[in-house]
Amino acid sequence: MKRADIQGLRTVSILAVIFYHIWPTHFPNGFLGVDVFFVISGHLMAVCLANFSGKCCGAKSDKIRNKLFQFYARRVKRIVPMYVAVICGTLR
Repeated sequence: MKRADIQGLRTVSILAVIFYHIWPTHFPNGFLGVDVFFVISGHLMAVCLANFSGKCCGAKSDKIRNKLFQFYARRVKRIVPMYVAVICGTLR
């Protein structure tokens, strides 16, 4: 589910970084967009984990461990290929 308010904050933070790179004298604090982006990402992860923990209330320990492993495995599966591509691209 995409939230318009969070998408708007992401857009503003990305534009701040882009404008900082294009016109550093006009946007001297544009690098703070990266910090805003990390805060948004941390908030979204906290919300996902809170929703996850709410679904697992009263479940057995093994089931919770398995679900938590699946939760993080999905994120690793999505993020690691991008990291590998960036590393390979910068090492060439």
